[in-house]
Parts: sequence; C-alpha cells; structure tokens
Amino acid sequence: SMVKIIDVDTEQNYFVMERLYGVCMEKQIDHLPFEDKKEMFIQTCDIFNSILQFKSSLLQKDKIFFSVDFRLANLIYTEEGKVRLVDPDSFEVVNLRKRNNFLLFGRYFDCVTTLKEQMSRDL
Repeated sequence: SMVKIIDVDTEQNYFVMERLYGVCMEKQIDHLPFEDKKEMFIQTCDIFNSILQFKSSLLQKDKIFFSVDFRLANLIYTEEGKVRLVDPDSFEVVNLRKRNNFLLFGRYFDCVTTLKEQMSRDL
C-alpha cells in the first residue's frame, strides 16, 4: 500500500509521511529468506494493480494517475511484513494514448523481474 501522508506543505513543496520501520527492498532483498521475497513479489504486484484500478471522475478515460518512479528503491518492506510505496510525489496524470508513456511501465517490470530473480536464487 501507499505510505500515509500526514501533512502537505504546498509553499515548501514537501510531504510529511508516517514513519515506517523496515528495509529498503532495493538494498536488503539479497539478505531475506525466500518466503519474504515471495511476499514482496505478491504485494508489489498488488500495489501496482491498485494504482491501475484507481478511478476518479476528474480523469478522462484515456488517462491514469500513475507513479512514474515505481522502483525497488521506493518500496519499503516493513517489520510487519508489508510492502509500502514511499514516493507519493512521483504520481502524475499519464495519457495512455501517447506511445512514449508506456516506457514508464518499464520500472514496474524491472521490480517484478528483480524480485523473481531473487526468488529463483533461493530455490
């Protein structure tokens, strides 16, 4: 799920977010057991699916509200075993009709591929 935003300062352009305790998935995935990696894989797919399913009357049919920086460095695996996306300012309205916007999906696929490779090493 997404990190909770506690406050937004529009003048200074920053977010105050909840404090999370866990590990950055990019840096610590090598040291985690297979079951944790499997759980990370499943939850990462769930987060991405939730982003794609977000609906708003403010968005036209050919647009989505999308994280343009979805990568392992922006995912935290908490002490409670939950994957949390921690980069709320990376969300933008993306026009699906523009061909070059599909390159944004590549970061998600890189995440999934890395997680799958990490699980395979443990088998």
